[in-house]
Amino acid sequence: MASESVKRNNNASNPFAYGFKVHSLSQVNHQNAPKSQPATSQKGKNKKNSPKNRKKQAPPQQEQASPFSTSTSPVSIELYSSSVSRLLDPAHLDASSATSLHDLQCGTATAALQAFLSFTNLRKVLGIEQNKNLFHWATQNLLALVKNGYEDNRYLLVENIPSTKMTIAQKSSEAESQKKVFAVGDIVYCFIPLKSNNIKKRDNYQGVIRSVHDDGIHYDVEMAATKTVTKKVHRESVFKPGTERVFEVVRGNLFERSDSFRSDIILLPYSISNDSFRSLLLTGCKRAPIGSRILSFSHLESWDGFPSYQLRRVDANVYDNDRYDTNLSPHQRLYLYEHVLSPNQASSPKDIAQHCAVGSHVTVRDPKQQRWFSADVIALNNATKTITINKDGFLGDTGIEEIKIDEQRLHLIRRRFAVNDLVTAYCMKMIETEQDDMYTLYRGQVVAHKKDGTYLIQYEDGEQTPAVPDVYIFRCNRPKYEEGDVCIASRYDNIRECNDDGELINLKQLMEKETVQENQCVIRHVNPDGTYRVEFVNVRQYPYHDSFCESFLRSISEIISDDDTKFNHVIEPRLPLNMEIDYDKVLQWRPNLVAHWLNKCGVQETTTQILKENKVNGVFLFDLDVDLLTQDMKIAQQDAKQILLYMRLLKSKLHLSNEEEQQNEAEITQLSIQLQQAQQEMKQIEDLQQHSLEKLDKLMKANQEDVNKLKEYELKLKCVHLKNKKVPPNNIASQLKKSIKWVQKMSKLKPSQIKKPTSTAIKQMEALQAEISNYKRSHAEKQTQYEQARMKLRQFTQ
Repeated sequence: MASESVKRNNNASNPFAYGFKVHSLSQVNHQNAPKSQPATSQKGKNKKNSPKNRKKQAPPQQEQASPFSTSTSPVSIELYSSSVSRLLDPAHLDASSATSLHDLQCGTATAALQAFLSFTNLRKVLGIEQNKNLFHWATQNLLALVKNGYEDNRYLLVENIPSTKMTIAQKSSEAESQKKVFAVGDIVYCFIPLKSNNIKKRDNYQGVIRSVHDDGIHYDVEMAATKTVTKKVHRESVFKPGTERVFEVVRGNLFERSDSFRSDIILLPYSISNDSFRSLLLTGCKRAPIGSRILSFSHLESWDGFPSYQLRRVDANVYDNDRYDTNLSPHQRLYLYEHVLSPNQASSPKDIAQHCAVGSHVTVRDPKQQRWFSADVIALNNATKTITINKDGFLGDTGIEEIKIDEQRLHLIRRRFAVNDLVTAYCMKMIETEQDDMYTLYRGQVVAHKKDGTYLIQYEDGEQTPAVPDVYIFRCNRPKYEEGDVCIASRYDNIRECNDDGELINLKQLMEKETVQENQCVIRHVNPDGTYRVEFVNVRQYPYHDSFCESFLRSISEIISDDDTKFNHVIEPRLPLNMEIDYDKVLQWRPNLVAHWLNKCGVQETTTQILKENKVNGVFLFDLDVDLLTQDMKIAQQDAKQILLYMRLLKSKLHLSNEEEQQNEAEITQLSIQLQQAQQEMKQIEDLQQHSLEKLDKLMKANQEDVNKLKEYELKLKCVHLKNKKVPPNNIASQLKKSIKWVQKMSKLKPSQIKKPTSTAIKQMEALQAEISNYKRSHAEKQTQYEQARMKLRQFTQ
C-alpha cells in the first residue's frame, strides 16, 4: 500500500507535502510497464548468438510466487495523501496515540513514510515488501528523506544492505543534542550498522555505555546484539530509550518476520492469494496487541474463521459513508478493525492494577467448572496484589473469593456506552442463525447494562434484545444530508465495481473514456448504515434507490452560486412518500402533523416551530400567503416561498387546485423537464468540445512544423490585409511582432501569391477547429434556451 505524493485529491483542503520528490506506486508501475522488444535476426553466425553466449542473453526467468506471496495481484491499490491523513486521524487508526506502525505490503513505502513524518510519537515504523522493484524504490524514498530532511528534522542512514533492508533514524535537534549526556553503564540505543542479513527478527540496537571520551561527544558502546564494543560513537547516533525514532524497510515474506503483527497500527496486504494466506493473516491479527488497529482492503467478516469477538469494527468505519480516494476509485471502501479482548480471555495484570476499583464489574473464570461468572469487586489489597470478588448467584458467603491479579482469571468489564445512549447495532438473531445480511445495522437505544458486560438494546421497531455484546454495538453515524435535502447524484451505482473474476475495476480509467450520469434527487430517508433512500427527479424507470451511497451525492447548495448559471434554477420539488405521510386526511392534520410534513419537505425546524405556535392546521395551511408568512409570522422570505411551493404541490396532488393553478403546475413541470434536458445537452456538448480540444492539442504538439507554417501563412495574410488598410509599417511590425524588413517584404505580395500549406495534419487541424466552433455555437443556443426557460419558471414560482 502506498500514498501518492504528486497526484493529490483535489478536494483535500490541506494535502500532505513531503518537500522532496517521492516515487509513488502509480509512477513506478507506469515506468516499469512491459515494452515490446525488437525481434533479433537469426541469419548468419555471430559470436553473440553462439550457444555459449545464448544462455547469458536469455531473459531472466520470473521467480515462482510463494503460496503466501503478496506481489502476485494484477491490481495495485494506492491511497492518496489526503486519504492517508484521514485514515490516521483519532476516529480511525488513531496514529496520535500509537508508538508503532507496520505496513505489511508497503509498496514504495510512501504511506508509512507519511505517517512517520506526520506523527512524531511513532517511534518504530516498519515496511515489508516482497517485490524487488518496489523495495528498490522504497529505499530511494528513504534516501531522499535522508538527503533532504523534512521541515527542521534531519535523518541518519543506519543500515543499507542492498535488496535486503534499509534502516534510518531521526537525528536529535541541535538543542536536544547539546543536552545529551551519558554516563558509564547507561543503557542506550546506538544506531550503528550491525550488517545482519537476517530479516526474521528486528535488529537490536540496544547497548551499554562503557566509556566517555574527553571531548564529551564520543562514547564507547557495547552492543547487545554483537557483544562487541564500538569505539568513538558520536552522540548524534546515541539515544536514551524512548526518544529514538526508527524507520525500517525490509524485503521478504511478512510471515518470516517474527514481529510483523506486534504493532499498534497494522496495514494488511492488499493482494491476498488464497484461503491459507487469509487464515495466517487472521491468526496474526489475533496475536496483535490488545487495542491495536488494523487496516484491511478486504471485508474480514466474510473470511472463514473470522474471530468476531476479538476484531471489532471501528465506529467511524462501520458506516458506508466512510470511503477514500485511491488510484482505482474516488470512493474506495476500506475496513478498519480494533483488536479487543474476548469475553473469554483474562485481562492483563497491568490493566487490572490500573483500572480496577471497588465496585467494578468483572467476570471470573472458575478453574473447576471452566465457566465464567459475573462478579463485583468488594476489596483491593495492593500489598498482596489480590482482589476480593463476590460472584453473582451464590448463596451467602459462598460467592466471595480472593484472587491474585496475576492468576489470569479475571476479565475487567469496561463500558463504552451509557444507559439511554442512542446507538446502532447488529441483530443478534440474524448473527446466531448466520443469515446472509447478518451484518446489517439497525438503530437502537441502550436500555440497561448486564453484569456479564453485554447490553439490553431496544431497536427502532420496539423489539428488545437482552444480551448484545459490545463488539456488535457502534456509536451513531452523523449523516451529511437530512431528509428533504436536494442533491446531485452521480450514478456510480450503475457501474460495476468488479469484473467477472471478482477483481476490482479501475473506475478512474473507465471514467476517462465515459461520463458518469448525473441526476437531481431528494433525500427521503437516512438509513442506519450511512446510506440514503433517494427519489430521482424526472427519472421514469427506477425513480427510487433504497441505499444510495453518500459519497455519490453532492448538495445542491455546494453547486449553486450567483455566478454559476449552470445550476442556478428552481429545482422541481418532490413531496414526501405516501408511506411516510397520510395524504388522505390532510384537512384533519393537526399543527404538529403540518410541522412534521414540512420538516419532511426540507423546511427548517425553526420555521415549522413558528407555524406550530400559530396553530397552522390542515385547513389553515391552504389559506397561507406571502404576506401572512413574512409579515405576520415573521418567517424568512426564502422559507415562505418554499412553504408556498410545497403547498401548491399538495393542492395539485389532492386535486384541490382550480383550472388555472393546474395549468400552472403542468407548465412548471414541463419547464423543469426542459431545464434538465438542456442542462444534460450542454454537458454533452461541453464533453465533446473538450474531447476535440484535447485531440487538437495532441495533433498540434505532434506536428509542430506544420503548425509553424500555418501560423506564418496567417501572419502573411494579416500583414497584407493591414497594408491594404493603409496601416503604417511600424504599427504592423509592432502588432505582428515582426521586423520592419519582414513587413516591407510581405507588403509587396498579393493575397493570391501567398500559398497556404496543405499537409494532411493541417487539414485535420482545420476540421477540428471547425468542429469546435460548431460546438461553441450549439452550446450558446442551448444556453439561450436554458435562460429563457429559467426566467419563465421563476415567474411561476415567485
